[in-house]
Amino acid sequence: RAPRVFLDEEVRLLKSVARLVGVRLKRRRAELSAAQAQMQEREARDRLEATLNVLPGLILELDAAGRYIDVHTNDPELLVNPVDHFVGRLVEDVDPPDLARQMREGMAEVDATGAAAQRVYPLDVAGGRKWFESTMVRHGAGGAETRAGYVLAVRDVTRERERDAQIRLLSYLAQQTTNLVVIADRDRRIDWVNQAFERRSGYTLDEAQGKRICELLHCKETDKSVAVAMRDALENGEPARGELLFAAKNG
Repeated sequence: RAPRVFLDEEVRLLKSVARLVGVRLKRRRAELSAAQAQMQEREARDRLEATLNVLPGLILELDAAGRYIDVHTNDPELLVNPVDHFVGRLVEDVDPPDLARQMREGMAEVDATGAAAQRVYPLDVAGGRKWFESTMVRHGAGGAETRAGYVLAVRDVTRERERDAQIRLLSYLAQQTTNLVVIADRDRRIDWVNQAFERRSGYTLDEAQGKRICELLHCKETDKSVAVAMRDALENGEPARGELLFAAKNG
């Protein structure tokens, strides 16, 4: 399965971080008076901190050589090692070999395309193995600064992967069971049916999608009181159980 991409808002905020970092570096190099440079640096840092505070996970800043130069996180558990372990060191000196290789590949991709580079990878941390998703963008203001460095956002996606794995397992079981399985929306319009449903009812998934269950299968001999009781239970968020007479496609 393809890695889940960041929400548009998260990518927008991350790119905003990259722009602010680029502005900060540009201002450092500018030939301004000491007082003006200090004031602008403080303003840029305040804007950068405000943006970082709304971003989830771990934010890492790297220079063009792949050396960590800043670390920020709202979740201390994501920071496996202290900040001093990162700052001033190359990715090869800090990260496991496979992760360092992926980091370099991400930098090369960002340099080549100018777009965000995303990776999903496992990492052994305190408490066992976890999965992380990273999004890397380049910061710099063009010209000689196009490779000024990179900003990397990292978040823990272990629970999401576990949930997705459970969904895949349940989907497999639903597909393999001989029971008829129907998934419908809040209006009881069919979203999905399993193969057993197709075989027994005669309706394919394409034919069933979008139709109400009652419109597709109920026949005149259906006990309406049972159907109403089941409908009312479902609308109240309760499980429903009953015996109904359905009609297949061939009658």
